[in-house]
Amino acid sequence: MSGGSYNYLHELNHGLEGQRSDIEAMRDRLLTLAQAHHPGAEKTAATQAAHATQSILDLLDQARAQADTLRGVWHAVEYRDSGDYGDDQVTQALTTYREQHATPKAAKPQGVDIEILDRSPDAAGVILPGAVRINGQEALVPSDSTIRINEIREDDFPTITLTLFLSSLTIRHDPT
Repeated sequence: MSGGSYNYLHELNHGLEGQRSDIEAMRDRLLTLAQAHHPGAEKTAATQAAHATQSILDLLDQARAQADTLRGVWHAVEYRDSGDYGDDQVTQALTTYREQHATPKAAKPQGVDIEILDRSPDAAGVILPGAVRINGQEALVPSDSTIRINEIREDDFPTITLTLFLSSLTIRHDPT
């Protein structure tokens, strides 16, 4: 047997973008509609739809990157279940994955830099948040979420409340 029990999943991780060019074309078309043909609420809706479409493209990028991190694990499990590998190869792949994805320890807790970006092609005097960066890294924010900048007082640090899409969530005891 030479693998194949999961249709070579470890080799198909770049197939997630089968319609990427169509999605990009739709995003561009929505931006064109927002600029040229639709005033008022329709313009805002077209812009928001374009931003939501861009979020789909961003999710595809994240999914591809996440799948790339799993290639070794998928390969080992697939070949083990096909009879080509033993448990040792799966254990080694999982160990390698764990070592490559260990959470680095921060020296001490610190605040983050938040950027709220308006990527609409025209400045209509109203900012339409289309992207959020945290410490320079773009984060996926649902298109219908509210970003709230909490009250800024003289004797306190500013805070913000926002909803993000998660790629993973870890809740664990950390005695350090």
